[in-house]
Formats: sequence, C-alpha cells, structure tokens
Amino acid sequence: MSLTSLSSLSDAEEDNNNPNRVRRIPDREDIFSKYDGEEFRVRYRVSKEVAIQISDMLDLEPLTHRNKAVDGITQLLICLRFFATGAFQQVMGDIVNVHKSTVCRVVQRVSKKFAICNARQGRVEESGRRIL
Repeated sequence: MSLTSLSSLSDAEEDNNNPNRVRRIPDREDIFSKYDGEEFRVRYRVSKEVAIQISDMLDLEPLTHRNKAVDGITQLLICLRFFATGAFQQVMGDIVNVHKSTVCRVVQRVSKKFAICNARQGRVEESGRRIL
C-alpha cells in the first residue's frame, strides 16, 4: 500500500467527522397512496380501511416530531410487508427509502404493540366483555 493511498484514507475519515457536512435524507415514498385498493390488498394482505383501523388501534404515531419521522401507517405497512414476505430488512428499507436499522426499530415497535393489543384482547374475551 502506498503512502498516497494512506493519505486518502485519512481524508475520508476527516470528511465523516466534519460537523459542517450536510446530511441528506431522501424523500420517503408514500406507500399508502401508491397503490389502489386491490394492489394494496395483494401486497399487504389487508384492505386500506383495515390498515387504517389497525393503525388507529395500535396508536403508531411517531415518537418524535422531527423532520422526516416515519408516520404510523407507514410503520404498520413496513411491518405487515416484512411479516408477509419474510424479506430482509435492507430490502424493506429500499422499498420505502429508510435505513435498515429504522426497519428493525419499526418492526420491533409494531410487534410489541401487536402483542400488547393481543394480550389485552385475550383478557377482555376471558371476562366475557368485548371492547371492539
């Protein structure tokens, strides 16, 4: 390895640590509006109306109000498609333009919400009352 190649490595490291570097976040695709009713049902295994009801029931609003936060319906759709296809997190991220770590956090959060809702429904049905 020559000295010139080593110096280029240090320049790259300096660029990553530059606080003045502009961070670019690509625009996220609106996957809810992208498909019509039948295409949506084929891809996510539920209708748009059911997806909205589930999103409202699970209360999936973003935890932050920062710019470009993943909205609740997109979180649900990422998770449903991940479950339905068994795709890698990187592939799911490429579909929606989010990082694979974001997909991981979204799937974890929505899965926990599903589990809590399922446990709550089980307790309600055992007591003989039904909320929904």
